[in-house]
Amino acid sequence: EGTHALYYVDLDGTTPCRADIDGDGSLTIFDFLGFQNMFDAGDPGADFDGDGGLSIFDFLSFQNEFDAGCA
Repeated sequence: EGTHALYYVDLDGTTPCRADIDGDGSLTIFDFLGFQNMFDAGDPGADFDGDGGLSIFDFLSFQNEFDAGCA
């Protein structure tokens, strides 16, 4: 079946917020759950530290971006 990455198209010239996993414009528990599901499925979209693999450091990177919020 393969993996699926989640991508957003930037139509308004702003930078998309990677931590907004569900794309609803706000950071909620559903973004955490979405990230966890992506990670568990081995989805490359969960590679938040950009090293090409999935590890605890991706969780920490996601959490840091989530905590920083979306501008």
